Amino acid sequence: VLVLVPGHLEPQWRAELTNRFRLAPFLDRSVLVKPHDEAGDAAEQGAGLIVIDEAHQLARWVNMPGRSKQKKQFEALRKAVADPDVRLLLLSATPTLHSDESGFQALLHLLDPTMYPLG
Repeated sequence: VLVLVPGHLEPQWRAELTNRFRLAPFLDRSVLVKPHDEAGDAAEQGAGLIVIDEAHQLARWVNMPGRSKQKKQFEALRKAVADPDVRLLLLSATPTLHSDESGFQALLHLLDPTMYPLG
């Protein structure tokens, strides 16, 4: 399991997974908690489930310049979730449909790239 979170929430996620879900023995072994800015690199490690907290923040990376670190990380994540054996759970309490249409399209694309192509 790979859990991608905003960097400032990483300690909180680790604490919650340890205290509420009793997953301390699995942290950094089969349950990885990584900051968003390591999304693509971490996704390439082959997780069967990728959980993205504050997913709307990552979706904005689709509009970054092609050579930027964020765009490369988004593309690597996109490639990882294209594998039919990888499951994806997007978490966000921020509505994006009307405020960021391309970001919303990017989230849909991560869920089903065939049905929701980018561009």
